Amino acid sequence: MSRDTAAAGFTIVELLVVIAIAAILLAAAAPNFSSFVAQQRVRATTSELQHDLALARVQAVEGQQQVFLDFTVANGVTTGWQLAADADGNGTVASTEIIKTSDTLPTALKICTNSGGAVPSRLTFLPNGRIAELANGSVTLTGLRVSAGTDAFRTLYFGPTGRVNIVDKSQDSGASACS
Repeated sequence: MSRDTAAAGFTIVELLVVIAIAAILLAAAAPNFSSFVAQQRVRATTSELQHDLALARVQAVEGQQQVFLDFTVANGVTTGWQLAADADGNGTVASTEIIKTSDTLPTALKICTNSGGAVPSRLTFLPNGRIAELANGSVTLTGLRVSAGTDAFRTLYFGPTGRVNIVDKSQDSGASACS
């Protein structure tokens, strides 16, 4: 009886060739994956901000009081926001009036106005659900933009009644990312 003495399996050279091909394919896919991750971060942050703006509007109408969305800014960069109901009507936020705090904004993301300017420190929802004029009175804020570089951004547009709609980069002609 004759048996083939060759062992079944792969040689080290064959394994190294397969690993090299896999590494090349992964290196080619990495830039696309980082773009995908940035787009998903923008999408998640924009959705959370839209939800919190809608929550502020509902709280203002239901409670017949002003509700503030205060942006947290550190070193000129928006790092999060806080919702608070002005239950006592004094225009300041007490710890008992805080509804929600969101301070988990990824460092790669930026928030700006839809015209590219700096985010106001506070948005105020009135008891009728509308957004009050900004403190300086000279700017009518019509939206906010969340961006991660030039390829990934979404814009939140405010309607006259305070309702918020999200528009993707592909549908927002002439818009640019936050600088």
